[in-house]
Amino acid sequence: MKKVLSTLVVGSLLLVSCGSKTADAPEQDRFISAMTEATCAAFEGADLDQESSKQKSMDIFSKYGFDVNDDSVMQALQTKYAEVPEVDAAMKKAFEDCAPQEFLDAMKALEAPVADEAPTTDAAPVTDEDPATDVVVE
Repeated sequence: MKKVLSTLVVGSLLLVSCGSKTADAPEQDRFISAMTEATCAAFEGADLDQESSKQKSMDIFSKYGFDVNDDSVMQALQTKYAEVPEVDAAMKKAFEDCAPQEFLDAMKALEAPVADEAPTTDAAPVTDEDPATDVVVE
């Protein structure tokens, strides 16, 4: 689930742009804070057009001291923190806190295990053979 959540959030932020609250805090903390705030803002502003969403996201990341005008820097941040457990945990919490219940339910449905086995039945197997033509040799 965490990979799906991370992918969705990071992907949506990249489409629209792409800690503590000061620029002096460690980068990972700032990234987590910005991602959390941007995730919640995306759900709260779901009715915003793409340009407004992009600007809101850029404003949030800028507030945390990130150079939102440099796409390579933003891409590097995404790559750097894509598999960091603390970032994944923070994003999961942001989704749980901010996403509508319908969205969370849909995400849980995507996580449901898929059965590897075919359902069992008591019916006899179907064959191409005609029992009336079977010859038994003793």
